[in-house]
Amino acid sequence: MEIYICRRGDNLRSLSRRFNIPADKLMEANGLESERLAVGLSLFIPTEGKSPEREIELCGELGNDTTAVRRKELLNKLCFVVPHCAHLSPDGGITMEGSPRSYTDEALNLGAIPLLGLYNLCPRNSYSGELAHFALKDMQSQEKLCQLLISAISESGSKGLYLEFCCLFPFDTENYCCFIEKCSALCHRKGLYFVCALVPPEFDPLSSEAAECAGKCADRLTLLAYDYSGIMNPPGAIAPLSRVRKTVETVLNNVSSKKLLLCISGTGLDWSLPWRYGSEASPISNTRAQNLSAAMGSEVKFMPHEFFPSFSYLDLARTKHRVCYEDIRSIKAKLSLCEEYGLSGLWLKRWGRGFSPAEGLIESLYSFKKYI
Repeated sequence: MEIYICRRGDNLRSLSRRFNIPADKLMEANGLESERLAVGLSLFIPTEGKSPEREIELCGELGNDTTAVRRKELLNKLCFVVPHCAHLSPDGGITMEGSPRSYTDEALNLGAIPLLGLYNLCPRNSYSGELAHFALKDMQSQEKLCQLLISAISESGSKGLYLEFCCLFPFDTENYCCFIEKCSALCHRKGLYFVCALVPPEFDPLSSEAAECAGKCADRLTLLAYDYSGIMNPPGAIAPLSRVRKTVETVLNNVSSKKLLLCISGTGLDWSLPWRYGSEASPISNTRAQNLSAAMGSEVKFMPHEFFPSFSYLDLARTKHRVCYEDIRSIKAKLSLCEEYGLSGLWLKRWGRGFSPAEGLIESLYSFKKYI
């Protein structure tokens, strides 16, 4: 495996000859839509090498937009997978996202353990502390939610629960920890898995208490250290290495490294400039970001101390944009944390359409555990 950084004058044909790889294979390995390249663009160069020595748990979510071919490709590698999603409703109940039961059967047939995901997302796809508060406010509400979850798990054929609550109110700390304990006891009593998400401490005042509780109760924990520049924030790195490292070290004060899965995101952000308070960035996939840089002829800048790429471009209305995303260099830096701290594996977030270079890199470094 090699990473090549494009220079001025490079073209796909010359790189194809240089690395003795057909141009179409080079395009496929990097998710390129055309032969155009951008200065500073990082390319994954596949090479024949020895088999990976380390085995990890590769886990993640599958959206409804995931194609059948893509779904099968991922399920062959994944250990835990979330093919079904439930969202909290304002009445304290849950609303299921429409995924057919066949997704569960397919996952099981390919050795991936299917989990039902529960999220406190509102219709705008942002996390709602209010929704979580209403569902967790007292023991009766929590018992009602637990019963609904067990029914949904049974109906979907899932083998466990994935809990991802973010942006909770500080006064819900005790109730949230109580709910984590209830979910764990309920799942384990029925022979089901329980996986819980953790938010970086700097973004969530509940994080240390929740991490300690979840560290005792959950089978696995996913560390959502990927969204340091949210859609309402000014332009900045998606997952700067120093902050991700600090988050990992802080969480490991309360959690065993053998339970921890580091989240790797497939999405960046595109800001219109000048940025103003209250303006909103647009999500952009890593694949789309690197193809956009090439299409616009924009040089990709890379901040080596924080390991993140960015570029600027002008749209048709002559509005300037700045895009920050994750490329193969920044993702490789996150994978080094997995090695350094002995983490259990990786959690792929927003990965339905994937990011070819990162997947090639992961496959070159690791083999993947299966428990069924």
